[in-house]
Amino acid sequence: MRWPAAGPADLLPGEAPVIHAIDLAATLLEAAGLPLPRVFQGQSLLPWARGETSGQRNSVFVMYQGNFFGLYTQRMVAADGWKYVWNATAEDELYHVTADPGEIHNRFNDPAAVHKLCELRLRMVAWMESIRDPVLHLWSRGQLLGGTKLPGV
Repeated sequence: MRWPAAGPADLLPGEAPVIHAIDLAATLLEAAGLPLPRVFQGQSLLPWARGETSGQRNSVFVMYQGNFFGLYTQRMVAADGWKYVWNATAEDELYHVTADPGEIHNRFNDPAAVHKLCELRLRMVAWMESIRDPVLHLWSRGQLLGGTKLPGV
């Protein structure tokens, strides 16, 4: 991001996840002095451009409700340099995007990554509950939480 009036040039987002489409819209509205609609989920990047770090999100969640390959749905969470994709009808995906930015090595079955997998699955279920995701039902909840030995579950 480069905007001389908002902060120093050539800032990098660091570890804070950014959702380009909705965060850019929120940023442009704030820059224009316009209020954000109440239903807006994007966060302005202007505070970040000024060097402010409070209030930054620590996770990004995405859903895909498509019909690619038939009735196909996905949910994704990215946090802490990791990305987990739940595929309702296919193998799940887990990538350490900091070490593997091309997402070449799926770590879903890697015993060394099971703790991160469990953490991201718990975050995903909490998010799905918070948005009342109709895809979160007895079967999918069991698939996300029942197939792993999660602490406290």
